[in-house]
Amino acid sequence: MDVVIVDPGDELLFREWRQALREGQLAGRPPSPFFSAAEYYVLHTSAESLARHGRVALAAIQAGTVVGAMEVVLPHRHDSTSATIDLGVPPEHRRQGIGTALWNRALTHIDAGQRTTIETQVDVPSGIALAHCPGGAFALARGFTSRNAEDHFILALPLEPGLLSAGPALTGYRLQSWGG
Repeated sequence: MDVVIVDPGDELLFREWRQALREGQLAGRPPSPFFSAAEYYVLHTSAESLARHGRVALAAIQAGTVVGAMEVVLPHRHDSTSATIDLGVPPEHRRQGIGTALWNRALTHIDAGQRTTIETQVDVPSGIALAHCPGGAFALARGFTSRNAEDHFILALPLEPGLLSAGPALTGYRLQSWGG
């Protein structure tokens, strides 16, 4: 297995990298929003995005197939001490050292950036302990500690009739923007 830096200009490899990241992160979870390949491309190529954050896409490739993906994000402005990582290994490729190989390669970029803190996000399905979900077990084994817990709410569409009128009317709010 090789761990390589993915050039966003290599459209096929970049798309496969994004797909492995997506499959690994969303496995076992309800359908959730996830950046499209085009959105990741903009994040990795636009001058505005790159002025704010250095980004490295890493792919684990085995027998010509992307079997794992990691993104390393190094902020340039307002935060020169932290790094953020996103890791995805599809379920059929887990427990083979792929995440560890990606992690080790990411550390070289993080060390070169002289970062002192690494942060990541692990999405844990309801009713599962952090240590019992793949991403949680991986993070805990590397010394990460949980510092913030959030709930991720999803509303299936179309809405059932009467759902919006079920609660009290809220006033004084205005929608400023919407992503999605």
